[in-house]
Amino acid sequence: MRAIGNLIRRALGAGTVQTTAAPQVHEDQVRTAVDLARVFTTPCSTSPVKTDRLMTLVQQFSRDELRAAFQHDELLSNYVVNHWEFATGEAVLTTYPWKIVVPISDVCNATCTFCNSWLRGVRTLGLDELDRFSVVLRHAAEIGLEGHGEPLVHPEIGELIRRLTEIVDPRCWKYLITNGVRLQRHFDELQKLGINNYSISLNAASAETHHEIMGLGEGAFDQVVASIRQLVAARNELRAKHPGTEVHRQVYLTFVVLNQNIHEVPRFIELGNELDVTAVWLRTLLPQSGLLQGLNYHLLPPYENPDFEKHRIAAIDAIRQSRIRVVAQPESWSAPIFPRDVADRIRTSAPIVISKAEAKRHERLDLTVYREADFKRSRGRKVADVPLETFTGTENPFNRGPGYQCSDVYSVWHWNDFLDLIRPCCYMEHPPGYEYLHYDGRDDFFDAWNSPALIEIRRSLRDGPLISWCKRCPTQTQYVTERDAACNSNAGGTEERA
Repeated sequence: MRAIGNLIRRALGAGTVQTTAAPQVHEDQVRTAVDLARVFTTPCSTSPVKTDRLMTLVQQFSRDELRAAFQHDELLSNYVVNHWEFATGEAVLTTYPWKIVVPISDVCNATCTFCNSWLRGVRTLGLDELDRFSVVLRHAAEIGLEGHGEPLVHPEIGELIRRLTEIVDPRCWKYLITNGVRLQRHFDELQKLGINNYSISLNAASAETHHEIMGLGEGAFDQVVASIRQLVAARNELRAKHPGTEVHRQVYLTFVVLNQNIHEVPRFIELGNELDVTAVWLRTLLPQSGLLQGLNYHLLPPYENPDFEKHRIAAIDAIRQSRIRVVAQPESWSAPIFPRDVADRIRTSAPIVISKAEAKRHERLDLTVYREADFKRSRGRKVADVPLETFTGTENPFNRGPGYQCSDVYSVWHWNDFLDLIRPCCYMEHPPGYEYLHYDGRDDFFDAWNSPALIEIRRSLRDGPLISWCKRCPTQTQYVTERDAACNSNAGGTEERA
């Protein structure tokens, strides 16, 4: 679950919470909602509250009490009340999402085997497009510079970040997800623009495997590693200039565990330790409802590796021995990627293997449905008179049931491409039986945020039955905050997150 340290650090720096001159309060002394507001102004080197603790604290009070206590700070009011709505399982929300994934670019310079952005990418975000969504962006405590493609291929990336900074609250935490090839080119500019978190998608521990998976060229791996060293050096320099504070930045390495790279997990963790990054994140390959056009997805599951269990055990051992924190769910690596019927078809009739070159020449994705007038008018209404139970499925690899807390449909707007969609999560385009949820900034955001589609997902998470997407999703964060590490001093341990 997401820690709140970064947000509170910004609040401490800005000092915007207006409370009485009463003594400062520790979280264990919280008796009223005003006490909770005072916790946010407590000067300390690390945040006094993490997300699961905040979830417990807010439930002591009513929504109105929390709004009154934080009435002088719109950002924190939205943030704290959103946690109350999440904790209490509200299906209809009064708060904006506090984390927004901004689609910087659909274009990508990589050809990752597990991603089809290089087949569907067509454009980058225009500077003026941010203004359409300013009412939502102003409530953001966290902004992700990502999208389906590579953000740093944007021809005006510096100007775009500057414009975004003008719109969002000064305390808003900005993170960048990148494959790192263009980091050196933009290094000085990004440092000046105050990017707080860098998450580098490396996906390999050797140049050969890196090129096989990401297609960035034989020399790209060493180039990216050199940029990571530079980022870590800049982080350490900033830390030395501000001892005892939490203003230094974080650098993370990510690795999608595949058949083709699972053998390199121990070396990847070792590399993270050598580079002294903040943490290493081993991502579980996302399940699919079927084969993805243009990709050989059936070749990717790590459990297809003939030495899977040996490599998994070696990975677990490396995680335990790591000096830096590793976030991983090795138990999820064996979860089926495809539904049983699709897996059966793959076994009986293996799909044709398509080279990346062939895919780039012939496999352009059909986006016609997204451009049709009916799609652009869609508002997440129910389109099929079919009970939700029809879409729950029988496969439940993680044994989930009602009361399952997923923050995405409460706290995150996955505005991560240029289709003007509000996706329920990074995994699902729309809930089964409901329209796509289209929001282009012209209507009231809450017409979309509280659409029948999202209300139904929140209700199903709370009361059941869970739909099949929610049963099969390997829960994982987009990146790991430093506060996560401080609150969970189990370096080397595995962790499951909601």
